[in-house]
Amino acid sequence: MPPSYAHDQKPFVIVALPRTGSTLLTSLLDSHPQIICHNEPFNPDAVYASHRILRNEYMRAYRDEDPIRFIDLLFSESRAQLAVGFKMLDYQAPDVQDHLLQRSDVRKLYLRRANLLSAYSSDLVANRVEQWRVRAGEKIRQAEIEFVPREFDEFLKHAAEYERHVSDLIERSDSPVMALEYGELLSRKAQKKLLAFLCVDPTRKLETNYIRQNPGGLRKRFTNWDRVVATLAGTPMEAWLRGD
Repeated sequence: MPPSYAHDQKPFVIVALPRTGSTLLTSLLDSHPQIICHNEPFNPDAVYASHRILRNEYMRAYRDEDPIRFIDLLFSESRAQLAVGFKMLDYQAPDVQDHLLQRSDVRKLYLRRANLLSAYSSDLVANRVEQWRVRAGEKIRQAEIEFVPREFDEFLKHAAEYERHVSDLIERSDSPVMALEYGELLSRKAQKKLLAFLCVDPTRKLETNYIRQNPGGLRKRFTNWDRVVATLAGTPMEAWLRGD
């Protein structure tokens, strides 16, 4: 039986692949006074919580010992907010993620990035320079990476499998679901729709101090752009070449 929360409080979870704008989304939501949105409480290295919540060292041990009770703690810890949630990336605590996706009391936000070439290249660059998020005023580390068709195919297969898995579990949960697209996160119209989905004041302006990490476009990310073009040209993925 799902735990009870404060009256009208809406627990939610964001699920996404890396480099789809999930950090941007959590920061935007956490700027709303009626929402607490934790960044990555199930990151293997640490409990990354909302900037408004102070965490003690014991929280990681508590999470690892009993992740389901930890989830209920996160959802119920603040009764002043109308919506409380967090994000989980595809590789983070898969069993826990499956549990959440099947819970009827938890709203689901499924964040996608239509241009998977952008997500793929952004992930490679971030791991190469060891920089996964950048705030305004911080220096952006840049690097070029090599496009390897076999590795890109594996990435696409994993993305498709993850989407099928998430969609299947969400369908079974019989709970409110909203799909979000990376390119719409800063759209005021899309933000109002998102806030209405979470049952909070949709007129509030959302803010973030995070900035884009790869502002120069796709071509500048690859050492072998010609091979990227040759691989995608003439396929349904060709449109990704003109994205960012």
